[in-house]
Formats: sequence, structure tokens, C-alpha cells
Amino acid sequence: MPGLLILLSVVLALLGFIPFRLYPRISVFGSLLSFTGSVYFLFNTPEAQFFRFEWFHTGEYALNLSLDFQPLTLGMTSLVCLINLLVQAFSLRYMAHERRIQAYFASLQFFTASMLGIVLSGSLLLSFLAWELVGFSSWLLIGFWYEKSTTGPAATKAFMLNRLADVGFLSGILILFNRYHTFELQELSQLIQLDDPAIALAGIFMLLGAFGKSAQFPFQAWLPDAMVGPTPASAMIHAATMVAAGVFFAARISPLLADQALLLAAIAGMLTAIPAALAALAQTDIKKVLAYSTLSQLGLMMMGIGSGAPDQALFHLFTHAFFKCGLFLSAAVILHHRHHIFPEANDQDLQDIRQIQGLEKDLPFVGIVFAIFNLSLSGFPLTSGFLSKESLLEAMPLYVLIPALVTVFLTPLYSMGLFFRLFPLRKGWGSNWIPKGSWLFMIPLGILALLSTGLAFGPLKPNLSVACCTPEEWMLPVSLILSFSGMLTAWLLRNKSIPDWPILRYHFGLDAIWEQGAKPVLREIASLAPKADRQILDALIHQLAFRVAGNPEKPQAISLSAITSGTDRYVWDAGVHGIAGLFRSLGNFFRTLQSGKTQSYLLISFLVLTLFLLLLLIHELW
Repeated sequence: MPGLLILLSVVLALLGFIPFRLYPRISVFGSLLSFTGSVYFLFNTPEAQFFRFEWFHTGEYALNLSLDFQPLTLGMTSLVCLINLLVQAFSLRYMAHERRIQAYFASLQFFTASMLGIVLSGSLLLSFLAWELVGFSSWLLIGFWYEKSTTGPAATKAFMLNRLADVGFLSGILILFNRYHTFELQELSQLIQLDDPAIALAGIFMLLGAFGKSAQFPFQAWLPDAMVGPTPASAMIHAATMVAAGVFFAARISPLLADQALLLAAIAGMLTAIPAALAALAQTDIKKVLAYSTLSQLGLMMMGIGSGAPDQALFHLFTHAFFKCGLFLSAAVILHHRHHIFPEANDQDLQDIRQIQGLEKDLPFVGIVFAIFNLSLSGFPLTSGFLSKESLLEAMPLYVLIPALVTVFLTPLYSMGLFFRLFPLRKGWGSNWIPKGSWLFMIPLGILALLSTGLAFGPLKPNLSVACCTPEEWMLPVSLILSFSGMLTAWLLRNKSIPDWPILRYHFGLDAIWEQGAKPVLREIASLAPKADRQILDALIHQLAFRVAGNPEKPQAISLSAITSGTDRYVWDAGVHGIAGLFRSLGNFFRTLQSGKTQSYLLISFLVLTLFLLLLLIHELW
């Protein structure tokens, strides 16, 4: 399936002879095939299967790429393929007038294929390769409308912050390979020793990579700005691909994480969930409210992983994918509707919650599904979000549970507050449930609304009954009280102005960590790089060249070329010429002996005989 999507993305991008309007249809058809295949494998793979392919040898080690087919990975594959199919079907109309529509659909396919590489990977090496492809494809989608002034910086920020976090990812897997000589997750889970300090360090490093992808503290700054891309692409990023990759990977490697790494995950989740939920209360941009909502929910999942509950965190990741995708697609319909009413308005005005009115008359169906999505996000009973949230809370120890319950109260406060502002509960709702030509919008929204109800996850409903006198005994009623209190507060404040508190609007200054901290440091490093290249590397190379070839400005200076030239001239040439001269002289001497005169031959014979007798006499006397 990943290979099919990658091939499809390449075909869409390169085959220019395909008619313009066929690009999106071919892409959607390929997504339908991928989803069908994923569902087939999910229900026809009775036991886990592991496939290993040798990539290449390096020294005595063989580097392998492996695929892991088990219920978890196949279920996540089906989720990713379904979200991809719904987003692409939605985009058929939403992006219909985009002049680079083929590049958009090709980027979506490449994005999905990269995510599937992470999901199905059985080795850390393949995970890292797919990890980087996800980062690259997200850069393509965030920066899709490159002609806008805000797009380039947002795409660059996402790319650079993730590359910074990926240094940790790569360092962690190299530490594990150095210790155990394998990248395979199955082998590592059997060999690893969690009391080894190096393993604790490797786990912390790998979690840094996961923090970057899921925009956890301190790498959260890129996600709110990433909203400048197409809204359906934002649905993909927030629901089932990029930000989901970090949480999914952290859950997959949780057996390899020591207690120190798990504690770090819990702390990062706390530092992300509550500030992001508070920041959502002060946002006036509809897409930024949803972006901070994603940050908060991902923080809740990371707290679950840090609590030793990866299965519950993944369950919440599954349910979150459906209602968060629905929220973004609903926002896309709203923005599409407002763009037709105000074609000259800029993005800031179109997305300003304070200027959006009359949706209950024009888009009543969107209002209904938008309510379902927000209720699921708020953890309202009978929704999928309620099931996953409660199962996650049950698994948390008290020190994590308290900040999680604070998040439980804040979530309906901003989510239902957003709904009450956009769709006031009053008379005058319209009767035109599906406007003409909008069925491609409504079908994906209807499917996502159904999947956001508790009925869709009935078989996965966690056991909410607990033993008496345990800390969880009071957890369920308290969480329900907090959720309903948040909804009630949102209703009471529905007509109040959005809080104009800079500390909340600017996320407690956490996003400024990038602008005022990491970004200047990286810029300074970038400015130092050419100086180092010119003043250090170039100087070393020039000195080496002078030592080898000589300095033209100082011809008398000693250099390797001068030494080599002298040695060649006075040693090797002299020796070779001397030997040649010796043999030439011997040849001339023996040539004179070949005169042809008998007297000369007799004289030579006499001299040789005399020399022989002299040597014999000396030998006898000695």
C-alpha cells in the first residue's frame, strides 16, 4: 500500500500528458484501492506477520528494512487510508479551481505514503527514513500556497523545528544500534535492559523526535503557524499523519523506554496540554482554535504514554483522528462558503470568528455535524471521545491525573464555546441541508460524524467499572462534572467577547521560544558557518596547499613540492643516471676488449691467469 501511494504520487506529478481534471480522480481512486486493501489485510491477517528485507551490508552488519503486520499497525493503516480517502474526496470540490491541483493531490499521496511507512515499519531504520519523508511532504503541503507572504516562513519553521528534534531521534537509534547491533523493534524489545543508563538516554533522545512531530513542548511553535496551508491538508496533518506520527511512534517504542524517559513524556504532555487549552480560549482565528486544541489533546495522549498506558493513548489517538478531521473539514466548508460571499476578503478576515455570522441559516447540516465533533472532543457521553478519554484517565496516576482533569474542563470551554459562537442555538436555522453541488462536502462529514459517536467504537468500549476504594472510583463522576461544567460555562459566555489577553493569545510566550530563542541561535549558527568556512576551513586548505605546492608569494618558503622536487632531482634522478652511466662505462670498456687482435686476447689471457695464480697463492699463505 505505501508503495502504491508513492508510485501514484510520482505518476501524478510527472505524467504531464494526463488531462488536468483527471489528476484528482485518479488520486481518489488510488486512495480507495489503498483503503480497501488495508481493510482486507486487517480482517484477513489472523496473526502477526513480520517481513524483513536486507538493504545492504556495512562491515560485519547487515542493515535490514522490515514490515510489521499486526492488529495495531493494520488498524492504524486503515485509519490513515480512510482519513486520506475522505480528505481527498472532500478536496475534489474544495480545490477544484486550484491551478496546481495535481501537485496538491500528489503531495497528499506522498504524505500518506510516508505516514504508512512509519506505521508499518518494524525497524527503527525504516521508521527514520519514513519519518524524514513525512517532514518533507508536510513542508510541501504547508507551503503549498507559496505566493502568500506567511506561507514560506511557516513551512520553514515546521521543517527546521522538526529537523532540530530529529537530531535526537537519530542519536537515540544510533545509541541502541551501538549497544545491540540491530534496528529491529522485535529484537530490541527482547535484548534491551532498561536499567542501563545508555538505554535511558536513548529513550529520551527518541522521545525528542516524537515531541517534534507531535508539537510537544518545547517544539510546539510550528503547529499554529502551519494553518496557512489548505484546510483539508491541515485536517490530514492534525488527524492521521504528521502530528499523529509522534504519538504513535512514542507508543510503539514505549517498551524500550526507561522510567526517566516515561517521566519526561508525562511532563512534556502536561506542559503542552494545559497551556495550549488556555491559549485556545483567546484565539479569534477558527483554524488556530483547532490547532491549539490538537496541541492540547496530543499532550493528553503523551501524558498517557508517560503513565505507562500506550494502548489507551492510541485509542484516544484513533477517536481524535475522526472528530478532529471532521472539525477541520467543517471549518473548510465554512471558509469556502465565506469566500464565495466575500471573494475579496483576506484570510485573516475570513477566518475571524467575530466576523462569522448566519451559518445556522446557510449551513445547517454543517452545524449538526460540527456539534457532534465538538461534543466528542469535549468527552460528552455516547461519543467516541468520551470512551477514549475515560479509558485514558483511568490509567493515569494521581500526579498526572490532576493536570489531565484540568484539561478535561478546559476542552469543552473552548470547543463548545466555538460552536455556540458560530451556530447560535436559536430559531431561524435553515432548511437547505445540502446546498447545491455540496454533496462532496457532506458525505465525508457525515461519515466522520458517524465515526465520532460511541456506536462506532462500541466493541472497543473500555471497562469503566472499578474496584471499591481505589483512586479511580471518583474519577468518572469528577470528569463528567468537569466536562459539563466546561460546557455550561461556554454557554453562559457565548455572547461575551473573546478574552483579549496577550498572555493567552500568544500561548504564554512559549511560541516565542522559537522566535526569540531557537531561531536567533540557528540564524547565528548559519551566519557563523560561512565565517568558519572562510577563516578556518579555507585557511587550513590554503596552508595545506602552500605546504604541498608552495606559496607563489614566497617562492623561497619550504614546501612539500620543493622537497619532492629536490629529492627527485638530486636523489632519484642522480641515482638512475649514475647507474645508467656505470653500465655505459662498463659497456665501453668491454667493447674495447673486442678488438679482433690475437695479441690482445693473449695479453688478456695472461693477465687473467696471473691474477688467478696470485689469488691462489694468497689463499695458501692465509
